[in-house]
Amino acid sequence: MNYKEFPLIERVLFALRAELKDFAESALKSPAQRDVFEYGRVAGHYSGLSKAIETIETALNSDSEDNDHGYIRRGESRFTIRD
Repeated sequence: MNYKEFPLIERVLFALRAELKDFAESALKSPAQRDVFEYGRVAGHYSGLSKAIETIETALNSDSEDNDHGYIRRGESRFTIRD
């Protein structure tokens, strides 16, 4: 897939999702070798990546909502990331 064809924000989301997946896989490879501090660090890193993705998607969705009748209509204009 040629990511250069996608808008920058979608490329950022692709990169964040790939980092999240890679990080989760690497954290699961050796879970027994982690102390409590390391577990907290790993959980925090994963949570931060997830929150970054959620924040970007929320911002994009709120920009694409239709408010021409005094209320926010949700639906077909919502942003969805291609997986």
